[in-house]
Amino acid sequence: MSIRIDEMRLIEKGNTFSRYKGIFASPKVLEYDGLKELIPENELFSKETIDSFVGIPVTMHHPENGEVTSDNYKNTIIGSTISAYREGNVLMGDFVIYDKDIIQKIDSGELKNLSIGRKTILEKSNTSDSDYVQTKIKGNHLAIAKNGRNHDAQIIQKLDEETGHMPEIKQPEIKIDEVIKPYQIKIDELQSKVKEHEDLMKVKQSELDQYKIKIDELEKSIPSRVEKYSQERILLEKQANAILENIDVSKLKNDEIKDKVIEKVLPYPDGIEKSDVIRNAQYQAALSLYKVRLDEKPSAIKEESKDTTFDYLYNLHNKKLGEI
Repeated sequence: MSIRIDEMRLIEKGNTFSRYKGIFASPKVLEYDGLKELIPENELFSKETIDSFVGIPVTMHHPENGEVTSDNYKNTIIGSTISAYREGNVLMGDFVIYDKDIIQKIDSGELKNLSIGRKTILEKSNTSDSDYVQTKIKGNHLAIAKNGRNHDAQIIQKLDEETGHMPEIKQPEIKIDEVIKPYQIKIDELQSKVKEHEDLMKVKQSELDQYKIKIDELEKSIPSRVEKYSQERILLEKQANAILENIDVSKLKNDEIKDKVIEKVLPYPDGIEKSDVIRNAQYQAALSLYKVRLDEKPSAIKEESKDTTFDYLYNLHNKKLGEI
């Protein structure tokens, strides 16, 4: 490249501009005013988006209004991009810087971060990782920034017109622990929740096993219990029908049948609140008394004394009968 000024007959080769290679952007989630916006891979690496970053202005920081226009370009442009292309999972490109002071700061390592200025259409995200998705991305400018949102975007190499490259500019040290720490915290939280659910599942499984055992026991015992109940019911109705007159005992409960038999047969009011033990004792006494009356032998009610609640109550009935 040469500069020719015909009036002065001066011929000069080259210029003092400097050319650099850098990472312009990468697909990731960035935060803007508390909202998370995703730069998706398919949008960033589309041909239209990549082409839009070729030949755009380079600025020192982003313009106040957010974009370079024909109204502010004189006060904002310090260079321009030369190329843009995908390399791996980043958007790379070459650019040239015109400003001598900026070149010195880049070469010294004082300035190293890049940030793309672009226009985009935001669409509502359908994932929990982001609030919006950037689509239809079009490059407006490339800013040299002290603190860019996308830490991947960096100046990585200075190029020379003759050799095509120069030693790489020292990149900032990336502390891996700091990068992975938020993800590790999230993993620990999820593992803790999984452990809580596992412990709860063990408790519920134990309860479920106990219910299954109870069901098995009931299923095994129900047939014999039903058979026993049926036999007792048949006998009870048979006994009651022999004693009670004009009463349909088929519609009565077992206890109600026994109470009616007791009320009809026993010759005295007991005045005792009936429990199952007392009711059964009175019922057996009523049956025995009824049998004695049928045989017309009132004094024949005798039982061997035993140390049980049932037999005690039974003997009590015998004693009262003996006093009548």
